[in-house]
Amino acid sequence: MTNIDKLNQQIKILGQGIINLQNIVQAMQEPEPEQQTDYVRPEQNNVEPVNPDDRISRVIPWGAKVSEDFIRSLLWIEDQIGLPAEFLITAIALETNQTFSPSIRNPRSSATGLIQFMAATAKRLGTTTERLAQMNAVTQLGYVYRYFKSFGNDLSDWTLHDTYLAILWPAGIGKDDSHPIFVNDPKRANDVYDVNKVFDRNRDGIVSKAEVGALIDQYWEEGMQEGHCISWPVE
Repeated sequence: MTNIDKLNQQIKILGQGIINLQNIVQAMQEPEPEQQTDYVRPEQNNVEPVNPDDRISRVIPWGAKVSEDFIRSLLWIEDQIGLPAEFLITAIALETNQTFSPSIRNPRSSATGLIQFMAATAKRLGTTTERLAQMNAVTQLGYVYRYFKSFGNDLSDWTLHDTYLAILWPAGIGKDDSHPIFVNDPKRANDVYDVNKVFDRNRDGIVSKAEVGALIDQYWEEGMQEGHCISWPVE
């Protein structure tokens, strides 16, 4: 075979390759035939497409008073143990007098921080109230999580009242509204009733669960007001 014959053969092969490539490109450009299916297309069933701006959201009370990282941390806690973020942030608002300060202290006790950790509680969690006071709010939420996790791995059936009582007086969790939480005992020095008599609305010397619940309910309602709450998209 001469060099000219070889060249002609290569040109022929190259030409065939170009034709094959053109066929592939043409096939890619042609619309695929519609597959026969048993379902009805949404447009044929009067189903309008979902608008991304219409995504479902949830209202977070007091959300306007904290950072997005703070809210994400609350939602993480909810994912872990089922405790609604809305309940926990409302309890924190009450305990910190709406400041959400991790360093706020009760001048009458060792209570410190977001859920007013007592010194003994802080020690049980492996820290101190002094260290807690030096943390930022998001970091301290890690200890809030550890505290609530001590009550169980699934707190999804807790009410707002139970959430707050877990901080104030855990023995009241799950009790009915008439259950006495604090009872005035003048014979005892530093009686816990004296510290918590703000809850005793009818001044009968007994703080019931309903009376404790009435205060946290007020914080819930206030936290839901415009300027305090935010709309948070559900992912």
